[in-house]
Amino acid sequence: MKRLGTTLGVLFAVAMLFSGCPNGGPGPVEPDAGAEPVDVAPPAPEIVEPPPPPPAEYTGEPGTLIVEATFNGQAIEGAEVRVHRTGQEAVETSITLTGGQTQATFELPPGRYDVSVPFPGSLDAAADGQQGFRIETGRTKRVTLPFDGVAQVTLQCNRNGRNTNGTIRLRRQGATDYLPEVRCQQEFYIGGGTWEAEVTVGSGRGGVQVTTNVHIQGGGSITTPIMIQ
Repeated sequence: MKRLGTTLGVLFAVAMLFSGCPNGGPGPVEPDAGAEPVDVAPPAPEIVEPPPPPPAEYTGEPGTLIVEATFNGQAIEGAEVRVHRTGQEAVETSITLTGGQTQATFELPPGRYDVSVPFPGSLDAAADGQQGFRIETGRTKRVTLPFDGVAQVTLQCNRNGRNTNGTIRLRRQGATDYLPEVRCQQEFYIGGGTWEAEVTVGSGRGGVQVTTNVHIQGGGSITTPIMIQ
């Protein structure tokens, strides 16, 4: 009888536990009224780096740039001396040499510069220049451009022991496109190096076309014969 009383007591306790819950399940759990509130730290503010200060280059009192451009020690009529800020294609300023001038003088804010001078009338747009030099306040920088990579060339088309008229097309070895056509015995300017020459002499049944390599040494005036069989 004692065991039966214990069992009935347990069943009564279980019935009382489930009687307050929907569908006979356990009831909602009430929060602990005596628990301390949990502090939630606010998110850390985003740190934004300040923008970098403006570059010190190209500001301040100017310095002087003097560019001397010559070919075979002589003035280059019509040569345009172009000044760029280093790393930029835009021309900052320029001076064209005329009337026997060999020098161009510029007043420039301090910074790094490039200078370029295309050779006027060059068949392949040959140029000379210098890059990455610094202009400093109150000081003078001199740049000398001797154009020692450019040549003044005359190609003589020799057939049967005599110079003859004809046309010549030149292109760099391995290139696809030819430069503008020149004539045999015509003087022109071009960058030094090895060129492929296509020479055409005469026309019709008597015409001859040959292709040969021509080596041109930059920095002076040369006359080179092209032998045509």
